[in-house]
Amino acid sequence: GALQDWQQRLATLAGSSVVPVWTEQPFETWTLDAREHLNPGSQGESTWLLRLGAPAGSQIRWQAGDLVEILPRQADSRIQRWLDQHGLDGDAPVTVDGTAQSLRQALGARLLPDSFEHLVGLHPQALLDALIVLSVRQYSIASLESDGALELIVRQESRADGALGIASGWLTHYLPVGASVPLRLRRNARFHLAEADTPAIFIGNGTGLAGLRSLLQASIRAGRRRNWLLFGERNRAHDFYCREEIEGWLARGELERLDLAFSRDQAQKVY
Repeated sequence: GALQDWQQRLATLAGSSVVPVWTEQPFETWTLDAREHLNPGSQGESTWLLRLGAPAGSQIRWQAGDLVEILPRQADSRIQRWLDQHGLDGDAPVTVDGTAQSLRQALGARLLPDSFEHLVGLHPQALLDALIVLSVRQYSIASLESDGALELIVRQESRADGALGIASGWLTHYLPVGASVPLRLRRNARFHLAEADTPAIFIGNGTGLAGLRSLLQASIRAGRRRNWLLFGERNRAHDFYCREEIEGWLARGELERLDLAFSRDQAQKVY
C-alpha cells in the first residue's frame, strides 16, 4: 500500500496520467524433483543443481534471464536445538495468519537469534510475534521453460560456527527430494536476450553461470551462434559446472568462443 501511494504521488508530480500498478505475485508450491552435486572434491563450498517441478495449473511463465524468489525454512534440527537450548515446548499452539500451528512448525519461517534476553518470559504466541520473519531469497533461473522444469544452481554457504546458511542449507541439504518449495517469479527484463541477432558476450563466475546458462540455451535454440562465454572458478577438474553441455556447444559451433580462468590450477592465481 505504501509503495502504491508513493507511485501515485510520483506520477502526479511528474505530470503523468499513467500510474504504474505494482502487485505482489502470489507464491506457488513447487516440488524438488532432483538435486545433483556439481563439484564433488572441490576446495570450495559444495554447489548443487536443483530441478523443480511445477504444480498443476501453474501460472509461472519465465524467459531466460528471469529470477525466482524462494521462501526458505529453518532446518528441523536447528529448530529443535533452539527449542531445547531455551527450554521451550515445540508443541505449544500458536497462530500464524489465522492458521493454528505448533510453535515448532511456526519457527521454520522465523530467524532464530543467538541472543535470547529480549524473549525471556514471553508466552509462545508473543515469542513468535517478536521474531523476524525470514526474507525471500532470489535465484537466477538456469533453464528454459520449454525444458519442462525450473533449474537453479546453488552454492552452500557456511557460518563461522560451521552451520549451513539458512536458505542454501535448506535447499541443498535439508530439504528432501519430493518436498515442497514456495516460489514466485521475479521478472528481470534488463537481463533478457536482445531481440536482434547481435553478438553476445556472457561473463560470470561460480554460480553466476546459472542465469547465463539459460540465456545461452535460448540464444542457441534461436539459431544464434555468435556467443562468447567467459567463466571462472577454482579448479577445472571439480568446478567446471555444466562442462559437457558447454563443451558440446563449443564443438558444434553454437558457442563461438570460450574463455576460462581456474584460479587454483597454477601457482599464481588467475582470474
